[in-house]
Amino acid sequence: MKIKKKKSNKKVKFLLYLIVLLIAAGAFLYTQHRRNLDLNNSIEANTAIEGLSYKKELLFSVPLGSIKSPLGIKYNKSMDSYEFPAAIAAKNNKIYVADPVNYRVVVFDQNGEVIDRIKLPEKESIIDIGVDNKENVYIVNYYHSKVYIYNSESKKFKTITAFSGPHRVEIFGDRYCILDFNPQKASELRLQTFSLNGELLDTKTQYDMDLNLYTLEDQENNIISFNIIKGQKFQLAEEYEILIKREAKILRRIKYVPDNPKGPYYKNISLLGIGPNSKLYILRSVGPKFEPNLSFYQVQEKTKTYIDIIDLVTGQVQTQELEKDYSLYGPGVTSHRFAMDESGNIYQAQITKDEIRFIKYYFGNFSNEFGKK
Repeated sequence: MKIKKKKSNKKVKFLLYLIVLLIAAGAFLYTQHRRNLDLNNSIEANTAIEGLSYKKELLFSVPLGSIKSPLGIKYNKSMDSYEFPAAIAAKNNKIYVADPVNYRVVVFDQNGEVIDRIKLPEKESIIDIGVDNKENVYIVNYYHSKVYIYNSESKKFKTITAFSGPHRVEIFGDRYCILDFNPQKASELRLQTFSLNGELLDTKTQYDMDLNLYTLEDQENNIISFNIIKGQKFQLAEEYEILIKREAKILRRIKYVPDNPKGPYYKNISLLGIGPNSKLYILRSVGPKFEPNLSFYQVQEKTKTYIDIIDLVTGQVQTQELEKDYSLYGPGVTSHRFAMDESGNIYQAQITKDEIRFIKYYFGNFSNEFGKK
């Protein structure tokens, strides 16, 4: 009888041990599943990076239309629209502002003091500007298909006319990109990438301005490119794959799904560049579909602008809504009034009825006094 009791006790202990083991294994697998699910959600749903916050600062304001104002604004009767500062750039704590009324670029410090006025060699309108690491200024004239490059040392201009309606310039490290129309097919856009010495490095064409047109380098000389995973013809993509390569080897793949509200469609998406610590900055605007009962101005009023900051190491995405452009002069190209500096700060030129307000967004780890928006 004692022998049977011992065997019975051993059997009970074994069953209890097996049950505990199964519970522990199940808990571990569930934890891993939740961890993977949370990681996927952080990439696809653009969950904010833990501990990353930002603060916002109004640097200064400039009155518009005033004789004393360093920037001009006027009504263009032939085009039934206003001309006002519609493009900015930021470099080395300086803010560069396109002044199409006075055919120049005005350079401010962080306090709003004018440092320089770069006058174009001819009276040509300005639609966009960019500044490279040597503070050379790239100025785009859409109406006469010209790009001016201002050398900050010699104070001289170089004029390039080999474009077809250029309307955007972007500078990423040691290269600059010009967006114009494809001369071979006017319904398409063309993005040409040049070295800072003017050598043509790449040409891509397609119907819409989208991220897959770009190829750039990070601080470690890795190549960053974009593939479209999901999207339709004549529309901006819904899902992207970001590829990080070194030579022919793919180091990482990151799935990027812009987090858009239900209903609105992309109005604009723009690559601002790569900031410190391998962070990729993407600016996007979404707005309602055009309907007969909505005017162009109402569409603009309902449009929202966001910044997506993608960690190219972890794949995590932080999304923040930025302040609205309160322009009363009709719809502008949102991204032209936003710029990123070499430290990963974002600048916004916000147009109101009476002034242009310069706002600076600092992204990073800050004390709790700043908090999250």
